[in-house]
Amino acid sequence: MQTASIFPRHVMLIVGCLAASLLVTTQVSAIPITRLEPSATTVSTGSAFSVDVYADGITDVHFLWGPDELLAFGFDILMPPTGINFTGATVGSAFHDDSSALSLTQVAGSAFPGVSGDNILLARLDFEASLSGIFTLGITSDPSDPNEGLITFLSPFPTGIETYMTVNVEGAGSTGTVPEPSTPLLMALGGLGLVRHRLPRTARGQRNTQ
Repeated sequence: MQTASIFPRHVMLIVGCLAASLLVTTQVSAIPITRLEPSATTVSTGSAFSVDVYADGITDVHFLWGPDELLAFGFDILMPPTGINFTGATVGSAFHDDSSALSLTQVAGSAFPGVSGDNILLARLDFEASLSGIFTLGITSDPSDPNEGLITFLSPFPTGIETYMTVNVEGAGSTGTVPEPSTPLLMALGGLGLVRHRLPRTARGQRNTQ
């Protein structure tokens, strides 16, 4: 069975969290969560869009150790096999990008000192829509992988990540707007109308001359 290769930065952060947790005497009240903020929920086929991943709830304050901090995170991307293509990820500027160092984790980052508060940008995910339909996108963490989840200072274990959203992909040109006819087409249609109206007059003129 294949196991994840633990990056040294994550190892030190996890060990530090476990050591600090032994001295925490107050109950952690805030539960860190993740949320997805897409650039658009309705896109056209062939167009690109992005999804920002945020963490909220890193707000606990311990009387001895001070505020809680987000020290590291890792997650995988859930997406349909067809219709949506993943084109890349950019880790938030507050974190070091550890994605390439973790073979079993798609997106990962770490920060020391850590980051506290709400609206913490973890990463921006880029996608391209290839087929029309309604698709579900999401991010998730493996509870058996110590490199995944939200790793915080005051929590002995990573907080799991599982967040979903839907995106509606419309076919190209399905906006419902009727295109205006071009100028040459209007002139051609007008010319046909003139011919149609002139023909009876010409015919009547021929009868009158007979």
